[in-house]
This record gives sequence, C-alpha cells and structure tokens, in this order.
Amino acid sequence: MDILRVLARVYLTHEQLETSISFYEGLLKQSCRIRFVFADMGIEVAAVGPLLLVAGTETALEPLRAISMTIGVDSLDECQHILLKEGAIITDGPQLVPTGLNMHARHPDGTLVEYVQLIPDRVAAANLVGRKPA
Repeated sequence: MDILRVLARVYLTHEQLETSISFYEGLLKQSCRIRFVFADMGIEVAAVGPLLLVAGTETALEPLRAISMTIGVDSLDECQHILLKEGAIITDGPQLVPTGLNMHARHPDGTLVEYVQLIPDRVAAANLVGRKPA
C-alpha cells in the first residue's frame, strides 16, 4: 500500500469557504484541485495543497470534528489489513462514497483518521473544480 497524500483538516462554515480557498491558494501558491458537495451530509470539501477544507453548519460538522486528518491511499483493502495488524480499530467503513471508497480508523494513540481511496471516474464526475456554473 502506498500513501498518496496526507491532508490536515480545517473546519469552516459555508460562508467562510470561498474566502478560505482564496487565502490558502495565495499562501500555499497552489490552486484548489478538488472540490465536492456531499449534499446528504450537508458539507462541502475543497483541497488546497496539504489542506482539506470542510465546510458545513455546526450540526453537520459536529460528527466530523474528531477526525484530524485524511490520508489518501492506493488500496483501502491493504490499508485496512495493515491498520488492523498494527492495532488500529476500524470505526466506520469501508464504504462507497461519491469520490471512491473511505473508512475511518482510530489509531492506537487515539487519533481518528479518514482513509480514502479515490476512484478517478467517480472523482471526475463529482469534482466541481473547472466546471462552469449551471
């Protein structure tokens, strides 16, 4: 299994998202590369450099705030095997999400992490970056 990316999470209100994307694009000199709306969860996420900006209402964000980072991997199956072998506990998933597969794991030190295996066709279908407004 290869770790493809580690993203620190930044939790925001919907109203803060556009300004935060612009701020981090300028600060990091990197463009927002992916942006998704998860309507069923009431959140929107955007990735800029090593950050995952997660926007929603307090109610929508409450169950997510305990997750401190998102780690992208090339194989969620391998990742799950390694995590369990190393003493982590899978708390949710693996499950299909609009962008691929994800699961949540609590590491032996107590850190709660989201693991994601992106599926290119699903990402392309859901990604708002570069799309013209309808």
